[in-house]
Order: sequence, then C-alpha cells, then structure tokens
Amino acid sequence: MKSAVGAEPVKVEKVQFGAGRMTLVVQLAAAFESTTPQLIARLCERYPELPHHACVNEVGPTFAAVMNHTSIAHLLEHLIITEQTRQTPPPSGSANVQEPLFCGATTWISREQRRARIEVSFADDLIALEALHNALAVLAAACC
Repeated sequence: MKSAVGAEPVKVEKVQFGAGRMTLVVQLAAAFESTTPQLIARLCERYPELPHHACVNEVGPTFAAVMNHTSIAHLLEHLIITEQTRQTPPPSGSANVQEPLFCGATTWISREQRRARIEVSFADDLIALEALHNALAVLAAACC
C-alpha cells in the first residue's frame, strides 16, 4: 500500500456522540479501500491483540478470520476499540476487574463512493475521541 505524499487513508466526515456510542462517517481513499497482509502485519506489531478481537463476520468468530482482506473502515473500528481498551482504567476500588468491553459495527453507506459508518461504544467520550485520533495516526503511518 504505497501512498502519495500527504495522502490519508481515511477522511473522517462526521463524528457524533450518542448514549454510549460514537458514530463516524468516513471516506476511504481509493488507494486504501482494503487491508493487505503486509498492513496487518505492521499493525499487529503494535497491537498483538488485534487478531483476537471478537468479530461477527461470515468467515469466523474473530477479527483474524477477515483482517487480511477487509475494509480499512472495519480495521479502523477495531483499532479504535483497541486504543480505548488500552486507555480506559478499570473502575476504582476493583481488585480483580476485567478490561472494559467495547463493541462496534461497520457498515457501508456507499461502497461505490467508499463511504462507511463506524459505530463504537465508549465509557468516556474524551477517551473515545483520543482513541479515534490515535487510531487514525497509527493507520496513516502504517499505510505509508
């Protein structure tokens, strides 16, 4: 996935916060519609948990089943979830608490126009916004 200088793989057109859910409308660059095994390998160095995400898809029960050939929007959903999981502290006073569970969904608004809707749950809107920012930066760096 080689990019033109300054080309971004994803343009965020809209961010909206609702009851526990962040909704994005994104536009994918033509050169960055789908993942490749090389891109995923670079991202898994930073996010080794990525293949193990639960993921409802037509191939298998985890993101690993589709991650080498899915849309960049779907990948961004999983990167945002990973960033949130890493940034969200467990509830105070809890000795043995699992990491917060975040979920998401990605759907095409128009596949022909490469526009998608990404919805991701959140516990804290500021952490979710920072997770989005970090995920976009990591994705842009990995695509170059």
